[in-house]
Amino acid sequence: MNLLNNRNINLLIIQNLNTVFMEFTSIPIKNSTREELKKLQSIYKIKSLDELLKVLIIDSKIKNLDKFSEAFKEQLKEKNLTLEDIVESGEEIRKEIFKEKND
Repeated sequence: MNLLNNRNINLLIIQNLNTVFMEFTSIPIKNSTREELKKLQSIYKIKSLDELLKVLIIDSKIKNLDKFSEAFKEQLKEKNLTLEDIVESGEEIRKEIFKEKND
């Protein structure tokens, strides 16, 4: 999944979240960190630092999911399995469970 392709989706989610009542807090950060965030805010054309942080959090979660997916694919490859193999074996297991419950 390309993170840049998901940016518009992320912004739509954040815009919808803005309609919900939110509590605010402050967190201490270095001025240099704040300046870097402001640069990103300008690059991504995001109105507030809060929205920027939400986008960065979502991007981080997507990146972690992508890493997990790649690792999973690699493990399948090492075991000479495909995703279809797993789906088929799961189907066989579900059939056995269904048969046991209905006998």
